[in-house]
Amino acid sequence: LVLAILLGVIIVGIATRAPYLALAALTPNLLPVLAVEFAVWLKGGTINLSEVIALTIAFGIAIDNAVHVINVYTAEKRAGHAPDIALGRAVREVGPALGASTMIICVACLVTQISNLPVVPVLGRLMIATLIVALISNLAVLPANILSINRWMARIGKRN
Repeated sequence: LVLAILLGVIIVGIATRAPYLALAALTPNLLPVLAVEFAVWLKGGTINLSEVIALTIAFGIAIDNAVHVINVYTAEKRAGHAPDIALGRAVREVGPALGASTMIICVACLVTQISNLPVVPVLGRLMIATLIVALISNLAVLPANILSINRWMARIGKRN
């Protein structure tokens, strides 16, 4: 799972040709997985193979959300918009679609709650929790990270 997260973030950096965007995407895509793992730990549980698979699938959807935000952001920057304006436009453009698709997947995962197999409802709840945290993280933490890194890079650039 950790390897999948690292590879996903590296691919974002390569695809955008902007390593700082990969760095910005790291936290919002680690946060959902770590939050759910922490919740499982608090309840006294452990993560088994099937739960790792569910978290890996949810991570794949989460990184996809980040890619959408980053793609629109980079397009807006190429169009000449300042980073804060470009980010605002990106979140306004993709936010509703990401929210709708996340809710559709979460509702679909609710079907797992009626399964007679004990592990299936747990996997459904893990997926739902991970996807909701991922949505919030990619619409709030990712833009904050991008702006923070942009400001830091601007300060470094002024010193050189």
